[in-house]
Amino acid sequence: MLDTLINICNENKIKLILIYPPEFYNQNEKVLKEIMERKKTIDSMVTSACKKYNFYYKRFDTNDFKEEDFVDPEHVNIKGSEKYSVMMGNYLRTIIK
Repeated sequence: MLDTLINICNENKIKLILIYPPEFYNQNEKVLKEIMERKKTIDSMVTSACKKYNFYYKRFDTNDFKEEDFVDPEHVNIKGSEKYSVMMGNYLRTIIK
C-alpha cells in the first residue's frame, strides 16, 4: 500500500511527506518497551522506503513535548497543538522553497 501511495505521488509530481505525530506515554516499563519496539519497526520500514523512493519523513514524538501538552497519550491539547504547529511549519519551510 505504501508503494502504491509513493508511486501515485511520484507520477503526479507531489512531494510526499510522512509525519509521525507527537505522543506521550507515562506508563510502566513493559508498556514503554512495547512502544519503543513498535517505533523501531515503523522507523525501519519508513526509513528504508524513504531512501528507496526519495521522500520526506519526520518524527515529532520528541522530548520537546511534555505530559502537559496532551489530552491523552496520542492527542495534543491546545498548548501542545500550538507547539506542534510551529514545529511543523518550521520543518515544512525547510522542504518547500
